[in-house]
Amino acid sequence: MKFILTCLLVFGFFFAQSQETKPDTFSLKRIFTKGNLKGSIRQFSMFTNNSEGLTDYYALAIGGGLNYESRRWKNFQITFGGFFVHDLASSDFSKIDPVTNTISRYDAGLFDVLELNNSLISRVEKLNIEYFFKKSSLTFGKQIIKSPLVNPQDGRMTSSMMEGIYGDFNPTKKLHLEGGWLYRSSPRSTFEWFKIGNSIGTYPMGVSVDGKKSNYLSKVDSKGLLIVGGNYAFLKNTKLTAWNYLIENVSNTSFFQWNHTLPRRKIYYGLQLISQKALNFGGNTDQIKTYMAAGSKSLVLGSSLGLIWGKNNFNLNYSRITEKGRFQFPREWGRDPLFTFLQRERNEGLGDVHAFTSNFSKSLANKKLQLDIGAGKYVLPDVKNSRLNKYGMPSYSQLNVGMKYSPIGMWDGLDFQVLFVKKWNNGELYNDEKYLINKVDMSNTNVILNYSF
Repeated sequence: MKFILTCLLVFGFFFAQSQETKPDTFSLKRIFTKGNLKGSIRQFSMFTNNSEGLTDYYALAIGGGLNYESRRWKNFQITFGGFFVHDLASSDFSKIDPVTNTISRYDAGLFDVLELNNSLISRVEKLNIEYFFKKSSLTFGKQIIKSPLVNPQDGRMTSSMMEGIYGDFNPTKKLHLEGGWLYRSSPRSTFEWFKIGNSIGTYPMGVSVDGKKSNYLSKVDSKGLLIVGGNYAFLKNTKLTAWNYLIENVSNTSFFQWNHTLPRRKIYYGLQLISQKALNFGGNTDQIKTYMAAGSKSLVLGSSLGLIWGKNNFNLNYSRITEKGRFQFPREWGRDPLFTFLQRERNEGLGDVHAFTSNFSKSLANKKLQLDIGAGKYVLPDVKNSRLNKYGMPSYSQLNVGMKYSPIGMWDGLDFQVLFVKKWNNGELYNDEKYLINKVDMSNTNVILNYSF
């Protein structure tokens, strides 16, 4: 893998630096020498402080990558690139907490969660060919997908990547459509490419609906993921978004969202609905080895109300996951799309949830500096209610405080970010610290430096 990545990056750099003297003559050399080479460097420091008596963790990582796009020829374009990550100084993530028999949840995610002692890792991230027509495109190969449920979830050193054929279509100014068939995935915090079914379970699997430890890694039978979605601005300042995600032989998830803005008063609101059902046996006839229990269904409702004034933005949000069943979608492929999502926690894997959040953001220094504050209260089912609580997460309150600074001029391309997260327990733990560590009564601090060129 490292050899392939090195060859790709050197190949891209070589052609990007070459010179062409025959502008009217077609050649492979001309296609590549007129392309674009982009790069990025990221330094990420993370610190997790758990309750007294439980293990704390830290991680300091640095990484970088190159991404090359060829010149378009006959409306075709080739893209390839990769990323490497190096462990500068971190906790021993293979060491198990002696009280709870668990390992790091957050900090280990800066590296490879499947090989906890691997200090230097690399991955081919993009390798695709794209065809452009009118205001649309069709991409085949390794790529980033940005949608409500399948997305990069760029909160660590690497992003979640997908492989397949995917189209982006803009038939009119008001209508945007996209979708495709994805058959391989490289989840965030992993550095291999897996078949779609085998990528499910590379993150912690929790318990089945009957309370037994789930064991579906490499046991989910699915040929791929079919995505169809888009949005339509059929009224002024109004947009309807609709998506459908069919994981072959596993589940079908439908997502709908309505957004409207009152332009004069800068008031905006949104409504959200997510409906799910298992297909066949949810991925495996053996229910201990399946991802979603046979016959499972879930329903999620959400609402958001916000106000923009000057350089300030404030909103209130509510999400309701009904007691019908767990809301489940592979964490490996993206973060929650719920209005009440706050970084460093999710409500995926839960049912019978009432979630309330408020968010405030302010831009300063000609938008070079942004401050963000988010607070939430999450009322969850009992940690022992395995039918509705996959990961044994207690009810909790959460506070996020973030800052992002993006200078211009000679420092253009640089941005500095800080995120502090604090979570408090509001539920019954039954004197069992496994429901406490890395979940509640803890804090998580992130300091990130990015440079793009």
